[in-house]
Amino acid sequence: MSKRELVRLHREAILEAARSLGAERIRLFGSVARGDDDDHSDVDFIVKMHPEMDVFDLVDLKDRLQTILGCPVDVLTEHPWMRERLRLAIEEAAVEP
Repeated sequence: MSKRELVRLHREAILEAARSLGAERIRLFGSVARGDDDDHSDVDFIVKMHPEMDVFDLVDLKDRLQTILGCPVDVLTEHPWMRERLRLAIEEAAVEP
């Protein structure tokens, strides 16, 4: 099973994990979203955090997503101070899980 299929299979658990920690939105980006991932690829998510979420919630979310998917996960947060080029690249590639 591909990692993209794995994300689709566990979509509700992913969304619930994000919601339970106060994330306002979670999206998939990177190689898994593009469909050019390989066995060594992690799964990249970008999260719009509720203002009350903190770094501990972010770490908890990453741990939960890794447990749900059974593979390495990276989680970035949306920030207004994110480099414009990076933000645009992610926005262009991001998809709903």
